[in-house]
Amino acid sequence: MKLLIADDEYHVIKTIKYLIQLSPLHFDSVLEAGSAREAISILEQEQPEILITDVVMNDATGLDLMNYLNQTDMPVKVIVISGYNNFEYIRAALREGGVDYLLKPIDADQLTAALQKAVDEWQKEDAQRRQTIKHLDMISSMSAVYKETLLQRIMTQPDPDRSYEDLSQVLPDIRQCRNCIVGYFSCAPYLNDTASDTYKVLAAACASFSRRLEEKNAGLCFPNTDDGREFLLFLYHHTSDVLRLAEEQILAIRQLASLPVSFGLSRPVAFPALAGEAMSQARMAFYEQDMFSPAPPCLSYSRVAADHLEARQPAQERQLYSAMITGNETLIDDSIEQWRQAVLPSPPLPLRHGMALTERYNQLLSQWRAEIERQYPKLVLSPSQPLSYCQLLDEHFHFSPELLEKKLKFELSQLFGELTSPGSHPQNDIIYQVAYYIRLNYDKPFSQFACAQLFFINKNYMCRKFKNTFHVSMVSYLNQIRIDRARELLENPGIKIKDIANMVGFEDEKYFSRQFHKNTGMSPNEYRSQLSDKGKGQDS
Repeated sequence: MKLLIADDEYHVIKTIKYLIQLSPLHFDSVLEAGSAREAISILEQEQPEILITDVVMNDATGLDLMNYLNQTDMPVKVIVISGYNNFEYIRAALREGGVDYLLKPIDADQLTAALQKAVDEWQKEDAQRRQTIKHLDMISSMSAVYKETLLQRIMTQPDPDRSYEDLSQVLPDIRQCRNCIVGYFSCAPYLNDTASDTYKVLAAACASFSRRLEEKNAGLCFPNTDDGREFLLFLYHHTSDVLRLAEEQILAIRQLASLPVSFGLSRPVAFPALAGEAMSQARMAFYEQDMFSPAPPCLSYSRVAADHLEARQPAQERQLYSAMITGNETLIDDSIEQWRQAVLPSPPLPLRHGMALTERYNQLLSQWRAEIERQYPKLVLSPSQPLSYCQLLDEHFHFSPELLEKKLKFELSQLFGELTSPGSHPQNDIIYQVAYYIRLNYDKPFSQFACAQLFFINKNYMCRKFKNTFHVSMVSYLNQIRIDRARELLENPGIKIKDIANMVGFEDEKYFSRQFHKNTGMSPNEYRSQLSDKGKGQDS
């Protein structure tokens, strides 16, 4: 706490300072002013909490100082001193808000009591000021949150009328809005859920952006209360100046958060009727940005979206899984490369595809793990963390196919290692992997020699081991699987028998028919007729 003594007689200042040193009170600094003008300068620069001033000075009076303080609303407590016992001075001093009036020569006890009173009153009023500011801030914050919540409801709920009426009560200018632009940004592609500090920086930066928009009576920017990773922009005045301000502010947010922040922007639409459509457009514009290249701060919506891309590639996914079963690194690398070419054609590619691809990757790993545990019930796989899109970004936040390939190869190697680790389960003998590989690839051309090469074992040893384990030759084992599948397909009368033969891996229809007859005692046509007759009997 600071104290200022203003008197044009230096010996008075010196006496008061001495008496203060003898008192139990402590001040961080005791300032001096030899005139009212000098006192005003110190008041403005140092902002002391307590002022002791003489009533009469050469250039002005202490009452003039008190009047100045009242006009500027400085929270300063004033003690007036004077060599004259003048009632008018006393009354004027008290009227201007003085704490006490002391006569010269200054009595030590009276000075201490007056100072203590001044300190107590200042601290009490300061606590009240702080509480008032806290309440005002809380009210302002609640008002802002209320406005943002209503806007969000208008943009996301099917019937916006009620929310619009409530919003117009707290934001009357909104009634002048006939159309709007909605903006959308999500941190989900760039941050994981543990990046709390960055989320706080983004929230503060967007709040500053919102204040700039409100100053121009142009809109709001705020976090999505349903998903804290998303930020929404609402422009009800969208002149070229406002859009230019938006670009500047978004670039500033990029710098603060060190993230590639870009807002997808809708086209101007009728408000509030089409605010929900604007929200959909903004989200689409955001996710249409190229996942390999830097994006501008504002991404305009276009009705012409990128071609539909499929993250699900069943043939390549099956090949990946089969390659993992063999543990053959060359086959695994080739399968990863073929899969990558299928799911990641030439750039540009939209961000939505990268997100869908990451989701599909996690689905695949989950399915593969479940399939392994189904095939080997006594094998318990170690836990695995799902992949997030941000793990596949380079230092510039661009998607990296190399990181995806590296991650996939690591996961496949981990699965193969657990599948074949010594003592992990009773069926960790390689011949069970051979049998599993045959079941997975029954519809493809089969060669015992090629199969042995995949598993890096001798063909004769493999065939002998297979028959000893399963009590049937590899060819008979494979044909049984093919015939079982063919019987399922024969239930569909719309599929030709020749096509069924090809679908289950037989290149020659006649050979298929012979094997089918050998296994079932009837031809494929006879089997289908029998199914048809059974169906008719059940119908009758």
